[in-house]
Amino acid sequence: MTLTIIITISIILLLWLYIIFFYTWWKKLSQNSINYYKKLIKEIEDKNISSKEKIITYDKIYHNILQEVWYKWSFWDILKKKPIVIKDIQKIWELHKLRNTLVHDLSEQTEKKLINYSEKYYDEILNLLKILK
Repeated sequence: MTLTIIITISIILLLWLYIIFFYTWWKKLSQNSINYYKKLIKEIEDKNISSKEKIITYDKIYHNILQEVWYKWSFWDILKKKPIVIKDIQKIWELHKLRNTLVHDLSEQTEKKLINYSEKYYDEILNLLKILK
């Protein structure tokens, strides 16, 4: 009887530790990955594409980076979990919501606002890469 209780408690404890470890730990990006993402966002910034396209692409890149460091869910689910690698979660929510608006809403956005948000996303990706270095 006591052996069964000890084994059960041990299994629960190990499972709990695994869950804690899995949801709170992240791996660092390799220098190759960091260089790849920096090169990618630099290429996007240099291309003559609309700010709308830049924001949508930056959103994908940011999500890909987070997925590469163990956050395997949708971007929305990741943001709901408030990962510790994101310094300013509100700013990322704002940028992601803008991306959703651009993809799903056909109303016109001012180009100046889009350029500003495009620059914010660019900066946030660089900040995330610094954290994960």
